[in-house]
Amino acid sequence: MNISDVLQTIMAYKDEHKLNSPASGMDIATAIKGGFFIPREYIEVLKSFNGGELFAPGTVLYGLTRSKCSMNVLNDIEVINQFSIPSNYLIIGHLNFGDIICINTEPPYDVIQWDHETDEEFYKWPDISAFLNEQVEDYLEYKEGNG
Repeated sequence: MNISDVLQTIMAYKDEHKLNSPASGMDIATAIKGGFFIPREYIEVLKSFNGGELFAPGTVLYGLTRSKCSMNVLNDIEVINQFSIPSNYLIIGHLNFGDIICINTEPPYDVIQWDHETDEEFYKWPDISAFLNEQVEDYLEYKEGNG
């Protein structure tokens, strides 16, 4: 599933999320000018919502600016200082149980779950689309079993 399809599916459940307004072109340009390399697919996410919580209470994705929904920003220095995450991993959020979500800023731009207890890579998705699609599938499976 491509990023457009995944984002469309996420937005179909907008009442289940606490999402920020989309990032502006200026927000994205400022982040890139400030030294962040943001993979193209993640820029598409930011253009749909600038961070927030998916399927609340659920995964929190960080935005480019602080807001009521997301007190963290990409590569928040407080998070970086707690873990030995490689410098080519951009911290983009966390799971509801504390593990950190990163996106590799080098090809293949995979998404990494960083274990917050063992301080090491725990799981990997091939890209942001696969990661977000799994969030949707997990929610639908939960809802079907408990709804």
